[in-house]
Amino acid sequence: MSTFYQKQGVSSCEIAGAVALAALHDLRVNLFSFAGFPQVSVSEAPNAKFTIALSFNNKAGKASSVTFELDEKVAFAAAKRFKKELTHDVNIFERVQNALATLEGEIGHS
Repeated sequence: MSTFYQKQGVSSCEIAGAVALAALHDLRVNLFSFAGFPQVSVSEAPNAKFTIALSFNNKAGKASSVTFELDEKVAFAAAKRFKKELTHDVNIFERVQNALATLEGEIGHS
C-alpha cells in the first residue's frame, strides 16, 4: 500500500520509482547478471529514514533480497525528481548500484 506524504507532495510509490530509475540507469551502464528486474519495496524506518528492499527470484524460485536505507530528505528529493525528470537521481545512484551488486552476488550463490 502506498503512503502519500502531503507536506512533501510525494508518495512511497514515487520513492520506489526513483530507485527503479536508478536501477535502470545501472542496467544501461553495467547490465545485470540476472535475467529480469528486481522488485522494489519501500517502508518507513525509524529515525526519519526509509528502508528500500530490492528482491529477485532465481531460476529455482529462491528469493534473494537486499535492503538499504535512505534518509527522508534524500528519498523525498529523489521522488520529486522522479516526478519531474527522466533521469536518475545521482544522490541515490551509488546506494542503489551497491545494493544491486550485492543482490547479484546473492543470486549467483543461491
